[in-house]
Amino acid sequence: MKLFIFGFLLFFNQVMACKPAYKNSFSYEEKTQIYKLIQSYKSKYQIPQFQILVGNSSGPIYYDSFDSSKNVLFDLASITKVFSALTFLKILEERKINYWEKVSKYFIEFQSEEKSDITFEDILRHRSGYKPGVLRGNLDPNNREDSFNFIFNLKPTRNYGEFLYSDINYLLIGEFIKKFTKLSINQAFNKYIKIPFKLKNTMYRPVLNKHKCAPTRKDGKDCAVHDPTSFILGGLTGHAGLFSNIDDLARFAQVFLNDGKLCNKKVISSSIMDQMTIKDSNFMRGLGFDFTSPYSRRPRGEFFTPDISYGHTGFTGTSLWIDPKLDTYMIVLSNTVGAKNESYAKSGYLELLLKLSTLIGKIRSDL
Repeated sequence: MKLFIFGFLLFFNQVMACKPAYKNSFSYEEKTQIYKLIQSYKSKYQIPQFQILVGNSSGPIYYDSFDSSKNVLFDLASITKVFSALTFLKILEERKINYWEKVSKYFIEFQSEEKSDITFEDILRHRSGYKPGVLRGNLDPNNREDSFNFIFNLKPTRNYGEFLYSDINYLLIGEFIKKFTKLSINQAFNKYIKIPFKLKNTMYRPVLNKHKCAPTRKDGKDCAVHDPTSFILGGLTGHAGLFSNIDDLARFAQVFLNDGKLCNKKVISSSIMDQMTIKDSNFMRGLGFDFTSPYSRRPRGEFFTPDISYGHTGFTGTSLWIDPKLDTYMIVLSNTVGAKNESYAKSGYLELLLKLSTLIGKIRSDL
């Protein structure tokens, strides 16, 4: 009987760990300060929708929403790159391929003089030498295969080893995933991340009549990806295209604060955890995550730990930042690109993100 009771309590605790309750750890004054800060910027800069969630390894500890609800899906934009990196690293691990190996070993298109030294690591860290984006006139929305063949045969414009943030890198990651697994990027995402992480509300190409999406496009196609390149390619790309809600992102972030575990079950190996979350002193970017590149300043703020904390942002107005030392993650979801005055809303959002990350980081570092 005692054994049964112990087993039941263990099971109950695991279930509760899988579905943690919101436990506010902020004082009334701190919550008021956060609310007033967001409300002032949202009102002044006419940011359409805004959500924030702060959590730790035990679960969410603070949440607020402005003109939005939890069931709304947001276009994650470049945060998609983190999911693509994790999917790809899982595939490399499965096939016993090292991330520092040369791409030319596996793909003939990389055996030219300009590309032969490029490694998978170079592409993941944005130091492959590829320019930031593709000239969309070279892509055919009616012929996805030809479009990706064009991307796969592009040549770098700089020497590999120089940092240059590039969507082309993760367009290639998406294509590597397809070539290694014979799965499309969404099928591979479902297999390696969505199902094991239990992310019910994270997906490529949500259906407008089935899902509610925060508007990001001027043409009214609210559940279509905002990124123009991804849109031309059908929304299935490694650099952009994922939609999610704040609860799913919280679950995802929490796994990283729990050594790759969800409900006491490993969903990310220790090897991949180290690869993604331990900064190499020689590089500003990790394998998917950003650490200290110029793009990290706003989501990291002044108090999240340099060189230890990591995350990513998205052009649509999204941000994910994780600090293992402070046992904290902070998620911001907005749709500034859907504002009437997009550039004005964007400038306000970027100011707000820096002030918010600084305020939240200070509150957590003072504990």
